[in-house]
Amino acid sequence: MQLASQSGEKDQPISPTISAALIDSLFETPGPLLAGIIFAAIAAAMTALKTDSNLIWGCVALIIVTGSFRAFDLQRYQSRQSALATDEAAKW
Repeated sequence: MQLASQSGEKDQPISPTISAALIDSLFETPGPLLAGIIFAAIAAAMTALKTDSNLIWGCVALIIVTGSFRAFDLQRYQSRQSALATDEAAKW
């Protein structure tokens, strides 16, 4: 992970090997991601039921759509046949 410089200097670019390792760790475990999607949608739906707000129902729909896209992306990443190359890391 690259932190912002406090002195105003230009940030150093991250090495491709570290970038590939960070991206690989991001997609490493699907369980917490899927649990987060499910429980965020449930919490938003419960809030929408309690408040009877159509705007919050729209947020529930957006959480589900975004979560579905993220889960599909996770599945696509994990179905790769080879290890993550440094040039491939920029794509992900």
